[in-house]
Amino acid sequence: MENSVVDFPTWIFPLDTFKALPSFGSKEDNKTELIYRQSCAHMINYAGCRLKLTQLVSNTAIVFMHRFYMFQQMELFSPKDMAPVFLFLATKIEEQLRYPKQILLAFNIIKAPIETVPVKEIEENEKKLFINEKVLVQTLGFEFMINHPHIFIVKAMDVLKLQKEICQTAYFFASCSLHLTYFCVQLKSSYIAAICIKLACMWSKRDVLCFGSK
Repeated sequence: MENSVVDFPTWIFPLDTFKALPSFGSKEDNKTELIYRQSCAHMINYAGCRLKLTQLVSNTAIVFMHRFYMFQQMELFSPKDMAPVFLFLATKIEEQLRYPKQILLAFNIIKAPIETVPVKEIEENEKKLFINEKVLVQTLGFEFMINHPHIFIVKAMDVLKLQKEICQTAYFFASCSLHLTYFCVQLKSSYIAAICIKLACMWSKRDVLCFGSK
């Protein structure tokens, strides 16, 4: 889904929020929750690759995951159960739809690469997916529009006259930020893009200013 380059602050949470997330009530358990989220992001990305989806779809699914767990508990909604739901909704939003059965089979390969899933189990999992999708949609408040940092990186490439290699590295860092951090629910996408561009320039031992001055 193509959107104009606008930053949406609706889903940006104060840092204090992360000291007592719904799944883990203390600051000490914050790292534990992040590990679970990283694992969920990895499953989404792996399944997305198997389904030959674009990185955009996987990125959107991962953002849905981060937003969802700002309100819901992992004890009630296991990341293993919800990961297919996040990806299923993302395929709809980004107009690369896959059938629920296809998505569930892709995730099943992660859980049990050799085993064949019984038809009855697939049917039961499909019903569960649709039920959880309703919870996800309600939790998100029917707000599905996401402008990823990648959009701002591409725009900055033209404005700052960045080298293609710098842009590609920043693009990669932006995807990594979704997998490894809470950034997408802590910072505006434009800020994340700026951080990724700065890191990419540092990585290549170049200064951002030297590009803008050309």
